[in-house]
Amino acid sequence: MTYVPGNHDLLINSKDIQSIIPGVSEARDVKGLGAYTPEDFPEIIIEHGHRYNFYCAPDPSNRSITQTDSILPPGYFFTRIATSSVIQGRLKRDISLPSVNKNELGEDQYHYFLYWNVWKGLITDFPVKEELNEKVINTGIDGFTDFYAINDILPYQNPENNYIDLNLYKGIIETWDERQNKNLVPIKIPIEEAITKGTLASHLDDQSSNQYFDNPDSDKKIVIFGHSHEARVIKSFNKKQEKNIYVNSGTWIDKNKYPTMTFVVIIPQKSKDSAPAYVNLYQYSPSGDIKKLDSQALTNLK
Repeated sequence: MTYVPGNHDLLINSKDIQSIIPGVSEARDVKGLGAYTPEDFPEIIIEHGHRYNFYCAPDPSNRSITQTDSILPPGYFFTRIATSSVIQGRLKRDISLPSVNKNELGEDQYHYFLYWNVWKGLITDFPVKEELNEKVINTGIDGFTDFYAINDILPYQNPENNYIDLNLYKGIIETWDERQNKNLVPIKIPIEEAITKGTLASHLDDQSSNQYFDNPDSDKKIVIFGHSHEARVIKSFNKKQEKNIYVNSGTWIDKNKYPTMTFVVIIPQKSKDSAPAYVNLYQYSPSGDIKKLDSQALTNLK
């Protein structure tokens, strides 16, 4: 058994994991991240997938505030807000967000405007009963000690010069490439794409090709992600017309339009001259039944 960190457990250290699952192997490469390739199956890579997500990848933007090596990304705060919204019954209310308008102060400012629009959509879709300026977000985690309001997370605009700024995550736009370097992202994701598509499961799916299948420095033929909670299997072919398989393991507990209680089983080749390797996506039911949702064979292995 090997543990790979996800975005909801990116602060859990090895000591914590070993106390829960003594002796478990751990695949880590950067704080809050990891990727696993079995020693006898070099063509496969397994990682959660938040490494490639603007909102969920480890983010050092707040270290001047925390005075620690904090990495909590903005997605952490969104999850807190969304969870409260769900617990409160997804209230039907109009949210009066402070106005932020596009300015002519440069490309980074345009990207902050896009970032604000994404937050606007999220706050509108997941309203909470608390007002935007109420200091109701208790932290005490990853170096944060204060209480924060939703407005502390949202971009705001200075009425005197139209400059769009942030209280938390100041500089998150300008440091995106640096952040990708620290998080060992092989192929850089352009900032505009990262902001506007970061909430889409399809963007994570695309990274299987972007980071691995279409990457000339990669030898991976099978990529397994989670993160998006949307189970699927996608086959593709590289420039040599070799078959590649991407599979998302989906989710275990969610109740949504996608299959739930899903998991992935990889069956390696018994030998290089025998039957192909198989990538299987299954669904478990509370009754104990297991249904195969998809199966793909792969033969172009070393």
